[in-house]
Order: sequence, then C-alpha cells, then structure tokens
Amino acid sequence: MCQLTLIHVDKSVTNSVKIARSFLNIAATTNAYLNDDGFGFYSNKVLVRTQLPGNLVINIGELSEKCNSTIMCHVRKASFNSPAGGKKLGDEFAHPFESKYFILAHNGSLEFRVEPIDKKPYENKIDSQVFLDFLTDEYEKTNIFETALDKALEQFYGKFAFIIYEKPTNSYYVVRGSSAELNYYPFLIKNLLGADEQKGFIINTEKLSLEKIIICGRNFSQIFGFNYVFDPKLIVPIAVNSAFRISDSLVELKTNFKEETKPVVVIGARKYDEQYGNYGYSSGTAFGGGNFGYSREAKIRNYHRLEADNFMREWSLSLHEIDWLVYLTFRKPLLELEEDEWETFLLDILKKLSGKISGKRALWNKAYDELLKVFITPRQIYSNTDLTFPYFLEKRGPPYLFQLAEIGRSKKLVDKDSVIRL
Repeated sequence: MCQLTLIHVDKSVTNSVKIARSFLNIAATTNAYLNDDGFGFYSNKVLVRTQLPGNLVINIGELSEKCNSTIMCHVRKASFNSPAGGKKLGDEFAHPFESKYFILAHNGSLEFRVEPIDKKPYENKIDSQVFLDFLTDEYEKTNIFETALDKALEQFYGKFAFIIYEKPTNSYYVVRGSSAELNYYPFLIKNLLGADEQKGFIINTEKLSLEKIIICGRNFSQIFGFNYVFDPKLIVPIAVNSAFRISDSLVELKTNFKEETKPVVVIGARKYDEQYGNYGYSSGTAFGGGNFGYSREAKIRNYHRLEADNFMREWSLSLHEIDWLVYLTFRKPLLELEEDEWETFLLDILKKLSGKISGKRALWNKAYDELLKVFITPRQIYSNTDLTFPYFLEKRGPPYLFQLAEIGRSKKLVDKDSVIRL
C-alpha cells in the first residue's frame, strides 16, 4: 500500500519549519520500506515528485528549503488499477498530483461505478489522477469542497484515503474511507504549569511506521528544543468515512460519502446446472438432500485454482509471484484473465517452464526455508540477495521472459506492442 503523511508543527514553536522538514526526511525514509515506486511532497507552493523511493532521494533537505511547517508527503506502491490497465511507473505517476484547485495524494485503489463511454481522456492516467479530475470538475460547480468531495466519490468504488490541499482557501484536508488505514499523533509539550499543550500533529497511514517516525522524530526535534511527549498510546485512527479540515487541530466536516466496494458476482451462484439438473451454488458448501450442487463454472474455476495452488507449492512461489508471471505475459493481473488466457497460462506456460527450470527449482527449494528464517517475506529474499524476481527468470540465464511473451502472442492473446520487455 502507499503511505500518506501530513506534518503540521505550530508556527509558535521555535524552528517549526526545520522540525517539519526533519519529519519529512524521516517519513520519506521510514515509509519507503516495500513502497518503492515513487515519492513526493507539497508545502508552500513547493511540489516535488519522483519515481525514486524516498530512501534514495539524497537532496530532500535542499528541495524542502522553501517549505513551511505544514507538509504533505506520499510514498508510492504502484498497483495495476489504472484506467488503461497495467502498472504505471514514472515521475508523472508519483503523488501528489496537481489540478487547477487542488494538490492531492491518495492511498487506495478506485474504479468507476459506471464505465465512461469515452475512455480516451483517462488512457494515460492512474486512478488517483482520474479522481482528481472529477473532484476538480465538481468543485467548479459550487466552489464548496465538501460538496465536490461527496459528488466526486459518488462516481467511484474502492478503497481510499486522501490528503488534499485546496488552493483558493489555503486549506488542507484529511479524508478517510473505511478500509484504508490513517492514524493521528498529537505533538504535546509540557507548558510552564506542567500541563500538556498541543503544538501540532502528524498523520500517517500505517500505525507501525508512525511509531517509528515519532521515535526518530523526537530525537531530531530535541536538537531544535522541541521535546514533545512520546507515548504510542496517543496514536488514534482517523474516523472511518470522515473528512477533516486542518488547523491547529482537526475540524470535522459535514460530508455524506461512504466507501463502497464493487459488487462481486459469484460464478455459478443460483445458476441452473446441466450436469446435476438442478440449481447450484458456487460457494464453499454444498447443501444436502440432492437439491443443490456446485455449478459447472465453479468446478472449472476450482480446478484452475487447484492447479495454481499445486504450482505454488511445488515451486515455492507466492500468489503475488504468480500474479507477476501473469502480468509479464498478458500485461494484466491474474484477476482480469479471461478463461482462455487462464487456460493458456496453466496448460502452456507453466508446463513449459516446468521443463526448463528443474535445476533451479531444486536449488531454490533447498534454500527457501532457510532464507525465510532470515528475511520476513519472499519479496525481501529478492531485495537482499542477487536473485532476480522470479527466481527462475534471472537475466543471467535463458531469456524465459521473452519465451513467455512469445507464447502469449502465439495464442493471439497479447498484442506484440503491449508485452513487457526487460
């Protein structure tokens, strides 16, 4: 997932800008873990975006010289959910995005409730950019942020949390749906009477990352004489389906939006089954009495799922890695495969690979369990060794990626210009 951060240090605090910039550096580095597809920030008309991960940007201090003590920050974990399809990388797809009225950073994944007839305006945009277009259009009708937000969100299904800057009013907003995490930590200092006094706050997507940021940030802040109270128990989640305007604290707005996921059509549910001669469910349980059974479509899909499960176990691959193999071949994620594409992947591609990588499979299986004892996830295995993902498609060996592409083209399932080449 992406990570959103909003840093606000009260202007009355000595060195407030330097403190905020220190937190920007810390957030950029901390949140870059597993979120390495881009980094950006905005403050005081300074907008910076790059496809580099935040922990590899070496001049954040220089870039943030003109920032003030309120800074919004984003690190990106790219998804496949762009309107044109595929995973889009590059400086132009790093957040925050800018329109006539807004600067917007987004965590989540959005899709149209109703597919537009003309998709050309969105062909080279990711979901966050498309939402910003809708928000801008709605804002032009009323110039009221809350109304524009509600109207824009009515057009989309999916997961969302936003940090938004409204140019005409010089206001920041924090918006959260229900499934995207967003957490708040107040900067409290002891006044002369020994009571806690709030002098700003920091908002961050992931709670664990926020804990790390406030620990490291406290050490840096002490250099500038800002010795705020450290207590992880002060971290609280932003309320679900809510929006707040930023001042020295959070001011809740009156909004009507509610995050909704796209309805899922279950294959074969309550569908007449020719094999059984009755109605069937494709859920995990078949009812007794001979009146209900699994549909033929569900059996087919369960067979495919079993084949994929067997391949994952045999080759020590995760579902994420299978998804990548599908994307490298068909330029679309696993969940978007058509039946003939899925058949081709299982029966042609996987079998062809099986005959070519037995030696690497044995070596990988031997090392896999030991590697997992050192590294938390399979992804980290690739990050911390000289292995290239997937493990049997290393560039040093035969060009299996090109063979995958050739299989897809031979089946006339993939346009030659759409295949990824590494």
